[in-house]
Parts: sequence; C-alpha cells; structure tokens
Amino acid sequence: MNRNFANDENQASRTDLKNHLLDALPPKMTAKEFYQSNHYPMLYPNSEEFEDRYELLEELLDSVDRFRFVKEEHYDLYEKVHLLIRRGYKGLAPTHPKYIDYMYSIAAGEKVPFPSGKTTAETAAVVAFSGVGKTSSIERILSSCFDQVIKHSQSDFNDLQITYIKVDMHHDGSRSELLKRLLQEVDKLVINAGYPNPGYANSVTKANGENVTIARMVETVRTVFVRHHVGLFVIDEVQVLSSTTDHDRKHMIQLFDDLSNNLKIPHIKVGTTDSILLFSDRMRHQRRLGEIIELARITDHDEMEAFNEAFFANIERSINVSSVDDVINEFWIQSAGIPSTLLDLFRTCLKEIVPRNKALTPALISKIMKKHFGNQVPALQELRVKGTSQVIDFMTVEQMYKFESKTYIDSLKKAIKKQNPMGMAAQAHLDNIQRFENSQPLSKAEKEALKHLKIGLEKATQKQAGPQTLEEGQ
Repeated sequence: MNRNFANDENQASRTDLKNHLLDALPPKMTAKEFYQSNHYPMLYPNSEEFEDRYELLEELLDSVDRFRFVKEEHYDLYEKVHLLIRRGYKGLAPTHPKYIDYMYSIAAGEKVPFPSGKTTAETAAVVAFSGVGKTSSIERILSSCFDQVIKHSQSDFNDLQITYIKVDMHHDGSRSELLKRLLQEVDKLVINAGYPNPGYANSVTKANGENVTIARMVETVRTVFVRHHVGLFVIDEVQVLSSTTDHDRKHMIQLFDDLSNNLKIPHIKVGTTDSILLFSDRMRHQRRLGEIIELARITDHDEMEAFNEAFFANIERSINVSSVDDVINEFWIQSAGIPSTLLDLFRTCLKEIVPRNKALTPALISKIMKKHFGNQVPALQELRVKGTSQVIDFMTVEQMYKFESKTYIDSLKKAIKKQNPMGMAAQAHLDNIQRFENSQPLSKAEKEALKHLKIGLEKATQKQAGPQTLEEGQ
C-alpha cells in the first residue's frame, strides 16, 4: 500500500473540527494490522511452469524485491513515528484566528512565538548497523501508514497538508544543501498535488548561482513548512558528518538545534550506530537526539526461525538446493545477521544458478560472497566474532558509490579552497580522502588529482590552525 496522496473530503461528518490537521491523520494501527499491512513473504513459483529459465529468474528477483520481514522493533518505530506526528499537530487549529495570525506573521518574516506555546519540538534518532534496514524501514512505515499529502477541501479550511518529508544529507555535510533539499522536496510534493511549481528551492539561490545565507535559508524553510503544515521531517545518512571537518560538523549539529527551536516540528535523524558519538560532545546536543531507536541485526534464534519461515519456505519449488538447512546456515554466516546483505547475496546467487539450473550449495554461496562482496568480508567477519567492527564500515564504501568520483573530487577541491584548512582540519580531509581511495577503483587522472590535494593538505597539517570560518552559504 502506498499512501502518497489523499483527499480529506469527509470531515464534515466529524463532530470536532478544531484541528483539521490532526483529524486527517489515519487512526493508529494495532500490531496485528501493522503486520498484515507490511509483511510480505518470499514466494517461490514452480520451476516446471517456466520453459525459459530467465523468466523464472525475473520472477524470483521480483519476489525478493517485494519481500518484507516485520520485527517487533518495526512496530515500535511505527508507534514512535505516529506519536511524533500527532504531538506535532496537537494544539494547532489552522482555522483559529490565533494560528492564522501566526502564519501571516511567519510569512512576513517576523519572529513570533508558536501559538501552542511549544518552545521546541520532539525528536528521535533511528540507528543501526549498516545494512540492517533503517532507511528502508522508516521509508516503508511512512509510505504505507501515512498519507504524505492531504488535500483539505472544507468550506472553512481549503489547504494542502504535508504530513512528512524525508531527505538525505549531502555527501559533504553541507548545511545549505540540506536546507535546499528540504525545500526541493516541498516543491516536488506541491507539484505532484496538481499545483504550479512554487519555486521555494530557487528562492534561496542568487542570480549568480550562490546560495543566500544560512540564516535566510532557515527562515525560508520555516515559512514554507508552516505554510504547508509539515508534520514531520526525516534526515537520513547522518553518519556522513563523521567524514567532515570538526568545524563543519559542529555547525551542522548547531543547525539541527536551530531547526528544532525555530520550526517547532518533530524530526527524526537516521544513521549508523556510530552517529550517536557525533552528538556526545555537548549534553544539549545529545538531548536533541531524543529517543534513540536501534534496529538490531538478526541474531536471536526465534527471530531467525521466523525469518527463515518467511523467506526460505518452499525454496525447492524453484531452486535445486543441495541441503536446505546447510544453505540457510551459510547465508546467516556470510551475512552476519544483516538482512540486506543476506538478500543481496541471495540475489547474486540466483543470477548465478537459475539460468544454468545449477545447485545452490554452501560452497557456492561462500565463493560468490568472496567474488562479489569481497570489500565487505573483513567487516562482516569482525562483526560475527566481536559483535562490532573496527574496520572501515562497508556501507560507507557503498555510499561512496552513490555519487561519481568526479563529483566528489570537485566538491573536495571547492571545500579546501574555501576553508583553507590547517592542523586537525586538514588531517580530517586527508582521512576522508583515504577512505574514499580505499572504497573504489579510481582512474589515473582521479588519482593524480587527489595526489595534488593530499600534498597540500599534508603541508597544512603542520601549520597551526587559527580561527576558521565558513561562508554563510556553506
């Protein structure tokens, strides 16, 4: 089920219309209703019904993509999201003169107190080992359990309500890029609802292509979010901040505080477990993380059995398997209990064996793992033994693949030129470059470009760093 858009035309039958925004939210699901709405088992068709084994492969791959395994903690996360959104809207009456005056004041750029008396907003953090499914879990809960856009059409309230917005952190941790992405998402949702492009993202860009100041961008986001009654915003990939300079990281964390204080809208940060450490320097930053919801690897025996029943049941209808129990055990060993790793490995095995009608064996699974996921093997081995990994996070490597090397190098050049980092700040850039070089093959030209940057940064590490400030637009 995908609840991206809804019309709210039946409110006239309700007895209490004081809070149209809160009344339009769907009722809270029971645990059983949530499970029925979000759980999709793996389906294995009868291989004898397929003359073309590539058609069988496509059917199996589609079934893997549809597979959803619901754990108790997923329902806990849904309850938290539901509560955050409801509490964000609580006390707001969009047709009340007090709230209307507030909206006009915000649009005029005035700094006025929130009408419900809230001084800040509730927040939460969703953290997990890379690959456990934090992003897919939050996205699935939002899309299947909430209408993202609600079109109100009552006589006393004819407006557009955006229930939630989700954006990813920019790979260099830029504050201006994060704020612009929030505005771009609103632009997209308004257009999808059938309205002209409001151009909010363009409004924070100068004619020369530069961004306006961070302060002005924050005020614009505040105005736009109030105008469209945004109930929750989610910021994903927060762990990106670990690869930025200490100066940039502190500015971004301060921005999170400012958004919480100024917007009065609940928000959720999503990142790896190590993200918690980014907020540990100052107690009020730690407090801003709010309730921490950790999605764990699957290591509990009963949970494994439930997963196996949902995913591997009837596998022999489609695939020639040497020993079902041995094969299942090998998948758990190789994936270290990380669901996305298990599913990625399974997809790769399907591509290897189904077209050729080969048997799926533990030895083949191990071979495919080393061949196609070799960069993950050291981290997974340490994860199995110690329960944690001190080597480079393999999902950090995967994130590097999300943008082209040229884009990364160009962004790095601009950042270094603008910041002129010295001392520890220069060393942070060097560490970031080293992680990038370890993550993927680079061309000769790319290696040469990074070599020149490293030479300059290595010299800069020996210099005493004075006060370093960024332009307002970064």
